[in-house]
Amino acid sequence: MPDDERPPICARCGVTMVPAALSADEAHGGDWVCLECEELDEDE
Repeated sequence: MPDDERPPICARCGVTMVPAALSADEAHGGDWVCLECEELDEDE
């Protein structure tokens, strides 16, 4: 798979990001979200 077709990597935790449409949080900003960071933020 060419680099330009790969999803971005989260700068905060290093996990591969997913399309924002898969986020449980409706207030996402952008095309990609990190589900790992999203999950951790809910626990805090």
